[in-house]
Amino acid sequence: MKRSLLLISILTFSVALSAQFAVARTMTREAVVQDQAEAEAAAYKAWYDANTAKDYAKAMDLAKAYLDKFPTGKYAGYLKDKWIPQMRGYFFNQAVQSKNMSDMLRLGKEVLASDPDNIDYLWVMINQLRVRELYGTPADFSHASDYADFVQRVSRLVEAGKMPTGVKDFKKDATLAFLNYDLGVIEAHNKNIDKAIEYNTKAATLDPTAPAYYFACGSLHQQKYASAAQKYQAYPEADQAAVNDTLRSFDYRQKRLRRCAWKSRDGAWKAVQLPSPRLAGRSAKVDRAIPHRSTASFEQHIGEAS
Repeated sequence: MKRSLLLISILTFSVALSAQFAVARTMTREAVVQDQAEAEAAAYKAWYDANTAKDYAKAMDLAKAYLDKFPTGKYAGYLKDKWIPQMRGYFFNQAVQSKNMSDMLRLGKEVLASDPDNIDYLWVMINQLRVRELYGTPADFSHASDYADFVQRVSRLVEAGKMPTGVKDFKKDATLAFLNYDLGVIEAHNKNIDKAIEYNTKAATLDPTAPAYYFACGSLHQQKYASAAQKYQAYPEADQAAVNDTLRSFDYRQKRLRRCAWKSRDGAWKAVQLPSPRLAGRSAKVDRAIPHRSTASFEQHIGEAS
């Protein structure tokens, strides 16, 4: 009997204790929820006060802090999708107007992180860096890697048929041409002459009416020649003389090839009309289709014909 009473007492105490714990847990959860709601309200009010006071820099930091702590909060959608994008545009324009390229790039990259194909931001940054740095006085290549990245993105978008908002008389090929030209300027600065020639050649192909692209190609080829000439002059005179003899022999053979003016047609070599009356007889002699041969046998036949 005593054992039964003791057991009943223990069970009664356990039930009462469990009920107390359940109530405590419920009260704790409610307190946590209440604390979070108060913290969220306080965070929003801090942002609201700064925004109302037009302290936009502080408001931007507070908006980001709110989103970090309450990513699904009551005001998260408004701050993330509307207010912050608008204020980024406001700060971006301020950076452009004050010629602050570092802030412009920081804000522009924040936009591109969520909208990588935003051609309007890309276009503004390209034009600002082009005028302020790439073609500034003196030229500044500190952001050349960013510029090249933006150019590659815009080129891809333009080739796909997109164009910046509000740009009048937008010409696709001319735009792609000057973008390639700018990449050539960067590669030339980095001493990548072959790559620079490649970009300038593409620019000239896209816009053959612009003489600057042809001039750039010629200048770059001249740099390659000057570099090669400098290396050649560093060799001993005996080695230079041996090279000169080889070049003279090659030049003589080239002249003989030009005299016969051969060209390929349908897999056969055939002589075309020669400009010199003195060689008219030889033209008749070799004006016949000849099966395609190796370079050596072709040169041998040229010798026989002449």
